[in-house]
Amino acid sequence: SGILAFLFIAVLAFGLLPKETENISRGEYLITQFRVLVKYIQLLIFPVSQNLDYDFSISNSLWGLKEITSLLFNSVLIFSAVRLFKKHRLLSFGIAWFYITLLIESSIIPIRDVIFEHRLYLPMFGFALIIVLLVFKYIGFKTVKPAIILSGIIVLLFGYLTFERNKVWRTNVSLWSDVAKKSPEKARPHLNLGIAYFQSSKQQLALKEFNKTIEIDRSNWQAYYNRAAVFSYLNRPQAAVKDLNLSIKIKNDYAESYDSRGLAKLQLKDVSGAIEDFNKSIELDSLLESAWFNRANARLYKKNFSGALMDLNQAIKMNPQFAEAYNNRGQLKLNLKDFRGAVTDLNQAINLKPNFITAFNNRAKAFMALNKLDGAIADFSKSISLDRRNPLSFQYRGMCFYRKEKFAEAYKDIQIAIQLGAKINSDFIKELELKLNK
Repeated sequence: SGILAFLFIAVLAFGLLPKETENISRGEYLITQFRVLVKYIQLLIFPVSQNLDYDFSISNSLWGLKEITSLLFNSVLIFSAVRLFKKHRLLSFGIAWFYITLLIESSIIPIRDVIFEHRLYLPMFGFALIIVLLVFKYIGFKTVKPAIILSGIIVLLFGYLTFERNKVWRTNVSLWSDVAKKSPEKARPHLNLGIAYFQSSKQQLALKEFNKTIEIDRSNWQAYYNRAAVFSYLNRPQAAVKDLNLSIKIKNDYAESYDSRGLAKLQLKDVSGAIEDFNKSIELDSLLESAWFNRANARLYKKNFSGALMDLNQAIKMNPQFAEAYNNRGQLKLNLKDFRGAVTDLNQAINLKPNFITAFNNRAKAFMALNKLDGAIADFSKSISLDRRNPLSFQYRGMCFYRKEKFAEAYKDIQIAIQLGAKINSDFIKELELKLNK
């Protein structure tokens, strides 16, 4: 034991013990843990007001009422474990187990989050052992039946509390709403609640939570990054670029930030700036498939077809399930008059995403170029069944019917296309009417 003590002092003296954060000293962390341990015990005995992300203050000195009281409370329990060792070893073991299993998280190794309820999973065994011993051995029941009844009451009570707590975990929104309510001045709950709202398509509520996060912590790059996503969704690309500039200023090695800023710049028609951002994103993370995909789209604006094709090949190589990349490559091949190659890619896009309207329209155009009119009509019909408001689907299907000399069907589709806003050459309409009336 002397050797172990010497080694521990040596490790501590030379700073060899790990630290997850530099923001809390070892002394502050240890003093804070006296209070944390008391909170853990309270949660085990009476699990109410639980919180996934506690806003737990750091103790800067031992000479406070809460700190001294907590130190004394923990000291009494540890002393009791020592005194109980000879005559009541299981009770002693239960107390010791609780403290030993928390030794890493609740000692002098500073961790960014000073308290987390999941750290109680292993220590709970010691608590459960103590409860069982108290109920069946030390309370003094003369028969087993009262002990079983008391155990049943405990199980029902804790079961009910678990059931009620599970309601909070039902959705991400309900969970982080609960956390934000209990830790209103902590940035992370508002950030995660904002993300949950964004994923639930509640953009204005998401915006409110990201604003609150930034109000609490102006150095939170994730808040700017996620608020930019809301602005992009709301078609406010200038605001998105502004937020992504701030996010990148704080954290300049996050590939997704450059990728997102590139997309916002594309919305603003700043194609060269977008390509620069996509280049940087790929430089930081060459496995980020969206950056290759988005750069391909930007290169198409520049008529750089070979570069776009290379990027789409790379995106598909990294993710063979990327339906949108197959569609865009198929559309590119269609423009390059590689009609058979386009059909192959668009088949794959539709296999991966069976209701992919754009892919059906693109494949129909490839079939038209290959003079496979029945296939084209079938694809345009599928597209129309998915979206009856697209005038081009009716227009192109009408052209297919015209080429098949089905003039009645062609005229009907052309009229619907016109009603939906399509602009069709008047000479073509007159010619179609002449053929229809023959």
